[in-house]
Amino acid sequence: GHFNNDDGWAIASHLALSALLALFPFLIFATSLASFLGAQAFADTAVHLVFDTWPDEIAEPIAREVTSVLTVQRGDVLTFGILIALYFASNGIEALRVGLNRAYRVIETRSIFLLRAQSLGFVVVATLGFLIVSALLVFAPIAVVVLTSSTESASALASAVSPRTAEASISTLVDMAAETFTAPFDASTGVGDCVGVNGPL
Repeated sequence: GHFNNDDGWAIASHLALSALLALFPFLIFATSLASFLGAQAFADTAVHLVFDTWPDEIAEPIAREVTSVLTVQRGDVLTFGILIALYFASNGIEALRVGLNRAYRVIETRSIFLLRAQSLGFVVVATLGFLIVSALLVFAPIAVVVLTSSTESASALASAVSPRTAEASISTLVDMAAETFTAPFDASTGVGDCVGVNGPL
């Protein structure tokens, strides 16, 4: 079949291994970029996002080592480390491209430099998306708590104020009606007590 004729097993193995090898450079690059942007606590969030779906027996030792690697200070080689990590992280995109081209029997005609630039761009976009998701995981619960507290405070204030306001309005209307219907009749102006059928007009 198509899968066997186009080396499906070899491509699948290549894609899986490349994705695994690209994962750790991607985390290093993402953590370095997050630290540059001021999000120093990104390492723990990134580890949880990646390894929470893994079995505990496998994820726990790997996550511990990844956390220790991501939180170490790299000093003067930071810039070169970021570039190297970015390059190796893009290898996962290249492996995915090769697998999709082989699956759909597409012959690649674009320049290798253009393809690598696209892969690097995809890694940067994925990193920014990762940072946004991590920020939402931190700030979304805080926003929910603040909105809930504001709603509860507004409801409590409305329930406390509304009965008094209603009572005051009713009392005002009653006083106005009493003043209108009990005023003495003035023949010159025709204004006065109009209570009763046989009263003054």
